[in-house]
Order: sequence, then structure tokens, then C-alpha cells
Amino acid sequence: MERIEVDARRCDGCGACAKYCPGDILEMREGVPVAAYPLECWICGVCMLECHAGAIEVHFNFEV
Repeated sequence: MERIEVDARRCDGCGACAKYCPGDILEMREGVPVAAYPLECWICGVCMLECHAGAIEVHFNFEV
């Protein structure tokens, strides 16, 4: 499962997710964010929080 999942239908292409990603994991390609370096993702959730369209879901795969 991907760590970052983007719903391209909901994305408005504002780029806030890529701008605020502290690991520079996301890149905007054709107006949609793409995880260019998914294995380097910190799974911090900043992209999901910055997305006002609700187009990003971060999968926090933690076991308790």
C-alpha cells in the first residue's frame, strides 16, 4: 500500500501539499501531486493537513 494516496478528482492543483512537505517528497505533475520519493516519506501527515480539498490520505501503518 502506498503511504500517500492522492484522489486526482478532488485535487484542485493548488500545490500546498508539495510546498509544505518537509521531506520534499511530493512534486506537482500536470497539476496533481505525485510522491516522487515515496520510500523517503516521513509519514508526518503535513500534506494531508494542508490539503483543503481533502484529496490526500496518508496511511499511518503503525502496529500497537
